[in-house]
Amino acid sequence: MFGAIAHRFSTYEATYVVAGKETTTRGINSIQFIKVEDTWQVTYMVWCDETDQRKIPARYLET
Repeated sequence: MFGAIAHRFSTYEATYVVAGKETTTRGINSIQFIKVEDTWQVTYMVWCDETDQRKIPARYLET
C-alpha cells in the first residue's frame, strides 16, 4: 500500500467439471486497488494459470 493505492498478489485454486471430468487448476492473481473515500475498490485484475512449464514458486504457496 502507498497512500490511496494498493496491490495484492495472491494464489487461487479452482475445481470444476467439464464433460463429466473433474479438473483442478491454480494460478496467481494480480489485483490493484484505489481507496475512494473510505472504501477500497478494484481498479484492475489479471490472472495467470499454472502450467507444467510455469509452476507457482513455493514462496507464493506458503501460508
